[in-house]
Amino acid sequence: MNKFLRQELKNWNFLLWFVLIAIGVNSVMHLFQSSRETIVATINGSKITAHELQRGVVQEKSMRDMLAQYLGQKFNAPVEPEAVLKKMVQHEVVGYHAYQTGARIGDDAVAQHLFNMLPAFVTQKDGTVNSNAYTEYVRSQGFTVSEFEKMEETRLLQSFLHNALYTSVVMPDWFLQAEWNKRFDQKKYSVGTISYDSIKKQIDTSELSDDKLRSYFEGRQEVYRIPENRTIQYAEISFKDYADRSDFSEEEVKSFYERYKKRYFSTAPDASISEIFISSEGNENASKEIQDVYNKVKSDSSLFIDFAQKHARDDESAKKSGLIKSVKKGEVSENIRRTALRIKKEGDLSDIVTLHNGYAILKLEKKSEPVVRSLHDVRKDVVSRLKSGQSSRQLVSQIRQIIRASKNEPTIIFDKMKELGASWKKATYARDEDQEGIEGKLAIAAFGRGLQEGSVHFVQGQSSVVAFKVEDISISEIPAFKKVRSNILNDYIREDVENQAKIKARSIQQQVLNGASLKDMDCLVKDTAFMNEKELENQLKSHDSYSSKMLLLKDKSQVLRHHNESGYYVIQLIDTKENDSAATFSEEKKKEFALHQEAYKEIWLGIFIAYLEKNATIVYNTQILQ
Repeated sequence: MNKFLRQELKNWNFLLWFVLIAIGVNSVMHLFQSSRETIVATINGSKITAHELQRGVVQEKSMRDMLAQYLGQKFNAPVEPEAVLKKMVQHEVVGYHAYQTGARIGDDAVAQHLFNMLPAFVTQKDGTVNSNAYTEYVRSQGFTVSEFEKMEETRLLQSFLHNALYTSVVMPDWFLQAEWNKRFDQKKYSVGTISYDSIKKQIDTSELSDDKLRSYFEGRQEVYRIPENRTIQYAEISFKDYADRSDFSEEEVKSFYERYKKRYFSTAPDASISEIFISSEGNENASKEIQDVYNKVKSDSSLFIDFAQKHARDDESAKKSGLIKSVKKGEVSENIRRTALRIKKEGDLSDIVTLHNGYAILKLEKKSEPVVRSLHDVRKDVVSRLKSGQSSRQLVSQIRQIIRASKNEPTIIFDKMKELGASWKKATYARDEDQEGIEGKLAIAAFGRGLQEGSVHFVQGQSSVVAFKVEDISISEIPAFKKVRSNILNDYIREDVENQAKIKARSIQQQVLNGASLKDMDCLVKDTAFMNEKELENQLKSHDSYSSKMLLLKDKSQVLRHHNESGYYVIQLIDTKENDSAATFSEEKKKEFALHQEAYKEIWLGIFIAYLEKNATIVYNTQILQ
């Protein structure tokens, strides 16, 4: 296979990008088992493993990031593993039927696909592949070369067939024109409303005895359980506020400077070097060549300039005899920087340096040792670091001391925190209550083990410290019936109203389906104006009284039941005006027509794949998906 990978690139870019996107979109989410051999699904004997799912996760996230960047927006909705696995299964089904009919992908196409998907360090400038780097890359993915190439060949075949099926679905113009015109057919609906309020007015609450409500309560006591609560008083001090009020003595400033001057207050070491560089891209003999050069310049250092000019990264570097003026971070690769700084004397050579794209030999021209800046020059930086680090530690230490002292004398905590500039507040938290930031930490700490009424504690956040005192602890309990009777009554009535409305709506729907007129039913009935499909879509966006399923009503024999927070609705199509005039196609309508055509392609493709799936043996590992 490698001989094909070494052939010149051909002009397949557009098609192969399309294939790569199809592969990425149809890969999966999450590895539910640690073992790569765990079977997620079996299709006609072909297995999808958990390891394949893990690889799909990386591809899916990468493709999503690229698409999000292109569109300039983020994808908030999570990808459902079951949905993506379904797509993988569809590809396997299509691939299976393709093999049954003898379909194959040529070696050239597979080679081109592999070449395009390989990372840059594997490919070479002349359009060939570094065989060693290729083998290492495949091994890093957890495959042998033959396994990897066979797997990618299968994926490519599946994607080609899937896309071929899609692009071959062509709808006749007359059919699409008719479907387009249907969007402008006008329909009129009759809507019967059974509101919860109307049902509620008919309920006589005087008939609801305590015995009936008590029986209702006993069947669902946990709904009314009062969670455990903790009431605390707390005072918060931010590290910034404490730091702004902090003063540091000259001794503290000097001590911090002496301790950290080499880490924080000195210049970085630097060096200027000359380099001999031999690229390994398209050059299988690069390692042997660099070794020969190294032996020669090691025995005769005067040859270094000649070799640096001959073996340079580019023409500009050759003119400078491979000179690199600085090896500071970001200026050169980390491997070059570290090697250069390890050379001790000017004029000395390094050992051969292995890089991702070749080999290098370095000669030290000049070395700059780090220079420690004076305290006078960095005093502001010293004080700033003291405030950001030292003062936060001091504050935590001081709070600890206050808490310790307050255990014997609880009132101390109030006075001491006020001296630090904190004001006291009161809060009540329920167990497992969701909070964010320092509030969340405080809510969790308030339910810590061993906490008692009157005890004092503290919580440290990222930017502040909070001291708190537990004032009251109320345990979780199911309240007495009398205490929550009004809530029970409301819940009972609400459920009764919803059930009655549902039963009534079902009865009306069935009677209308049997031929009765909706207007003769015991409900509020109102007819809509004539609307075409587009107008109805706009109505549905702003009016929840109608169901989006109204779009599915095709004739007068159909009756729809729908509900929302206000009540139930029975909807019937009562009249239709057909659009018999051909639509005049503006540019905007042409675009919409094109989308309409794509939608029908999706439908027909879905029908065909469903047929293939029906004639396939598919077994899911449901334990993996749970």
